[in-house]
Amino acid sequence: MIYNKDIAALERKEREAAAELQKQQVQMLETKRKLRAAKSRLLATTRSDKWHAMALSAEARRKGFTGEQAAALFHLHSLPVSEYLETINLYVSDPALGSVLDVEYAAVEANISEWTELGKHKHWDRARREYEDQIEGFRKWQAENPDQTAWRDKPATTDQYFLIWRTAEHLEIEQPRNLKCGDAHDWLAKHDANLRFRQPRASSSVAKEDISSPPAESGNLATTDIAGGQQAEEELERSNG
Repeated sequence: MIYNKDIAALERKEREAAAELQKQQVQMLETKRKLRAAKSRLLATTRSDKWHAMALSAEARRKGFTGEQAAALFHLHSLPVSEYLETINLYVSDPALGSVLDVEYAAVEANISEWTELGKHKHWDRARREYEDQIEGFRKWQAENPDQTAWRDKPATTDQYFLIWRTAEHLEIEQPRNLKCGDAHDWLAKHDANLRFRQPRASSSVAKEDISSPPAESGNLATTDIAGGQQAEEELERSNG
């Protein structure tokens, strides 16, 4: 074969270009892998609560659970471990068959009315405790930051007006309007809002645990005032009045 310097040089450049192209393809594949991993991590932290709730409840839904059984299932899951095991053991027909979901479904179905009331109360009591912690936290913040008052001059929030309307309707008094955030906070504190957590009454359906049920008019609302919500991050943490 006749050697030609120019052809040899071109062939060398072709080989170098092919090697560079292969290197770039490998780098591109690695970059795509890292991008997929980054997107996966991002989705894990940014997916909505609704997505997480649906994903977590998917198997229970396939088993036959419905939203109407949610409070009863919550009661079952909130039991101490020893009591939980003792309870579901009553519904295990054959330890070698079925699954935990099968047993839980049978237990919930057998106790749906009582456990639903107990579960509703436990939801309510947890929300009440969180509400009281928020109020106490804001009072502490106020005591520690007496010079931070700019939040009081901001317009009252939608949450505050909703609580004011609900409280005024319940007490059959006139609803104040055009309030500043601080004035709304003071009004709600003066009138002992939030109504959802006021004066719980006894309920025969939960008497065995010596607890009280939420007021009948409370519904399932978890609205709070907290000084209109976290409005000025640097000076307040949305308080509940």
